[in-house]
Amino acid sequence: MNLIKLLALTTVLFVNPALAKIELILPNSTESLAINGKATDERELSIENGTVQLLFKYNANYRSQGQQVRFTSQATILTFEGKDSRYQIEMPPINSQRDADKFNKQPWLTIKNASGDLVDYKIDILVKEGLQIGRDYTGELETYNTNNGIAAIALFPPLKQQPKIMPFDNQQAHIEKTEKPLSAEPPQPDQINIGQMLDFWYSQADEATRKAFKERINQ
Repeated sequence: MNLIKLLALTTVLFVNPALAKIELILPNSTESLAINGKATDERELSIENGTVQLLFKYNANYRSQGQQVRFTSQATILTFEGKDSRYQIEMPPINSQRDADKFNKQPWLTIKNASGDLVDYKIDILVKEGLQIGRDYTGELETYNTNNGIAAIALFPPLKQQPKIMPFDNQQAHIEKTEKPLSAEPPQPDQINIGQMLDFWYSQADEATRKAFKERINQ
């Protein structure tokens, strides 16, 4: 019995890490373009748990007036939340020009997890006017997310508020205003070297003034 328990525990330890991710399976009729902001052309994707943003195109064939028509959708953005499961995408059938136009205007699909449960999602078109050749899909996605589109995701976590740095001149003014002065009151007369002042004025006086000064001190 102990051996069976040990084998069961070992199986759990080795299997759980592989399940701690999202496995996303796309049908062959889709062309993957980017996953969470990174370019890709894979149809079987392994992603970290959390928000998934997939950019893809849907390719389908249908008959119109006896001829085979090739349909390629606009670049479509799909966003959903996933955790520890395998997710399968199913595309709607395109049997006419009407179906094709409808998908390009208002795309829809089905996502199921490993248990077969339907998964909520958001979907939108990544519109670009003009020439479509050589598109920078990752750059367009970044702009789309910045503008908070229907299927947008957060690009970066909120930044912590940084302390405001004042220009040097303002810093100096701030220091001069807030710095405590060494002495708030002017020096008192008894703090002045009176002897030095007397010596100075005595040296500047003529003989008569010096004589009068000596006589006054002697009094």
